[in-house]
Amino acid sequence: MPKSCIDTRMANIVFSNDSNVSNIGVQVKEYKYDYDGESYFYIDYNNTFSGDENRVNSSHPFFNTKYIEHISGDIIFKNSYTTELIKMLIMDNIDLKQFISTRSPNTNKTIDTQTNDTRFYPSFYLGEENNVWCDITINVETFVYSGVYFYRITYNCQPNSNNSNSSFYNQFNKLTKIPYTIYKNNVTTELVKYLLMDNDELSLYSGRTTPEKYKRILIHFINMIHKVTNVTSYKKNIMKHICKLWD
Repeated sequence: MPKSCIDTRMANIVFSNDSNVSNIGVQVKEYKYDYDGESYFYIDYNNTFSGDENRVNSSHPFFNTKYIEHISGDIIFKNSYTTELIKMLIMDNIDLKQFISTRSPNTNKTIDTQTNDTRFYPSFYLGEENNVWCDITINVETFVYSGVYFYRITYNCQPNSNNSNSSFYNQFNKLTKIPYTIYKNNVTTELVKYLLMDNDELSLYSGRTTPEKYKRILIHFINMIHKVTNVTSYKKNIMKHICKLWD
């Protein structure tokens, strides 16, 4: 399908551990499709590795994980959330530090509280056919601690009568055990905005991914960055999260 490249950005990311180094040249091209005007980010990773064999090693975020098939790159739908995500992906680590909190907040002052109710199915068709679902209430509290803003996210899970003992319910019920605290920055602000949207509205921003699946991906990312306090881990989790957003 005809498309036009309207922007190209590049960066270099280095990950290392005690014995290995991964050097990742990142190129992000934004393409706009002629037939519908929608835009996508095409992300290419040019990987080089320490050692004579120059093959993926334990320093790479995708090493020995299910994400390894994405090692050459991904394509994700452009919206306000993924726009901020791409900015952080290619951001220099020194600049990225200002968007990550090294603090563990204790006492706090609540600024705002918002909620959203979403019904999740085991899969789109399976849920409809077998009348199995979980109703999830998403609670987002914005609070300030020592002048720094955070989001505290909690979940309430209510299954229907056919689902109270299923592995599907247990998967969601695990979310209710603890609050998830994440630092408020440009990415998490957009994440929270989408998480609190009704599915009809979210469908305008989720590309070819269903709104329900998109929210699952956002919830998964919240779990990944919960309590992350260093740049390296944050950037690794961004790369893994982009794999989930692959469209």
